[in-house]
Amino acid sequence: MKPENWESLTPQDKKDVAQELLYSHRGKYIVFRAITLAIETLQKVPESLRESDTIEDLEILLEFFPKPDFASFGLEEKREGPD
Repeated sequence: MKPENWESLTPQDKKDVAQELLYSHRGKYIVFRAITLAIETLQKVPESLRESDTIEDLEILLEFFPKPDFASFGLEEKREGPD
């Protein structure tokens, strides 16, 4: 959750908050879901307009970004992703 004093934080403080979130369990979940949803959305674009390179790059990130433990959020994984 964005701190209430976000606008008054220094750029370095904002970076620290963002890094803390990114490396947290919740941050990993958010990034994993964002990449997964981006792939699913881009794959729905008509093939002649599809950004295949972007989809492939996202798949690379998805493969190597740490997969969160969905059970700890009380969720079941909806997409089969790499371990």
